[in-house]
Order: sequence, then C-alpha cells, then structure tokens
Amino acid sequence: MNRKILFVDDDLDSRMIVADYLRNHGYNVLTVEDAEDALRVTEENDMDAMILDVTLFGMDGPQLFEELQRIAPDVPVLLYSGATEKDAKVRRMLSMGARQFISKNQPLDDLAQALQSLFHPVERS
Repeated sequence: MNRKILFVDDDLDSRMIVADYLRNHGYNVLTVEDAEDALRVTEENDMDAMILDVTLFGMDGPQLFEELQRIAPDVPVLLYSGATEKDAKVRRMLSMGARQFISKNQPLDDLAQALQSLFHPVERS
C-alpha cells in the first residue's frame, strides 16, 4: 500500500530532499511550506501520517499541531526539526500527542524508520 504522507517544512531544500527520499521508499508525499497550506491539504486529503517542522513562519508548530489534531485526530504526527528534544515547542508537541521527534541532524534513514514504526509497530512480549 502506498501510504500518503504530508510533509510540512518552510525550507524548500528540506522539502525536496526529504520528499524525494521518502518517495524512493514507496511513500506518496505531499509537501507544503506553511500552516495554511497544511490545514487545507489535510482537509482535502486522507493522510496516513504527517511530518511537521517545529518552527514555521506564521503559525508556529504547536498551534498547527493543535489545528491538525482537530481536523484529523487519528493521523499520527512525527516532528522533524533542527531544534532539539529539549526545545520547549518540541516538548509541548510531544506532550500534545506527537509520536516522535527526529532531528534534522539525524540520517534520513531514522525518519524512514520512524514512519515505518507508525504503520508496523514492534510487538513487545
């Protein structure tokens, strides 16, 4: 199954690199650069997952996350940012229900693995 992923990042290079990488791993990736487009695309499409940058122009990450959860409460969200896990916005979004934080400094394989775990969680005994 070709999973549909929304990737929200205001950096064009990041959007292109990550989207190409995930497409090469079999995902259908829609990219947007701001919160307004993210909300519109989410309302118009059934997403399987979302990847959000934490720091965006205009509406910040926590505000966007809250709005996305209102529109699509069952869609899992990964955080992907140059911030650190200690950043207040990251901590807030994780406490609001974001599934995982991946630093932009980590290899893209880590992001793909985090996405994979959303769809095929590791069973624990």
